[in-house]
Amino acid sequence: MENDPTLCEFCQPTLSSISRNSWEIGLVAAEMLDRMMDGKPVPMDTAVEPEGVVARQSTDTIAVEDVHLAAALHFIHDHISEPFGIDSIVKATSISRRQLENRFRRLLGCTPHDYLCRKRVERAKQLLIAPEKIKLHKLAMTCGFSNMEHMRIVFKRVTGMTPQGYRQSEGRLGSNERSTAASDSLSHPTSNR
Repeated sequence: MENDPTLCEFCQPTLSSISRNSWEIGLVAAEMLDRMMDGKPVPMDTAVEPEGVVARQSTDTIAVEDVHLAAALHFIHDHISEPFGIDSIVKATSISRRQLENRFRRLLGCTPHDYLCRKRVERAKQLLIAPEKIKLHKLAMTCGFSNMEHMRIVFKRVTGMTPQGYRQSEGRLGSNERSTAASDSLSHPTSNR
């Protein structure tokens, strides 16, 4: 709980945690204080939803019975921030590229390349909406893309929008949801959300 980096990052394995929504807590507290100072009623049980789970190694489980596929998936997850291709994934297993592709298709319904692209895009999406803004070229390298253009092409193919478009749409959505949630909690004193 609270996603304390000192506790979470220095454990072995690193611990997944729930990130409380500090920005929203501060916003709601300020609005409540403003109402109190104006002599208006304030709800006694305002709930603020957490930002979500920050996944780390403690919840990084890959549940497949096929040992070769599990080895490939572990390699992808462990090296996602490094630029590598399918040949590196094949080397992490003791089967041929064709056998690996067949197992991916049969058990996961996609190719190793598609899976790798989806995982890199998932990582990019997390970083794009993080409070600390990362420049796109640095973000591309952090997610294992060879360059920013490669990330843009893959991201658009997977999500239907560019990384910059995703960042802007999520930023607008996040701030709209924050102000709606805050006004709802103040106008409905007994609601727990």
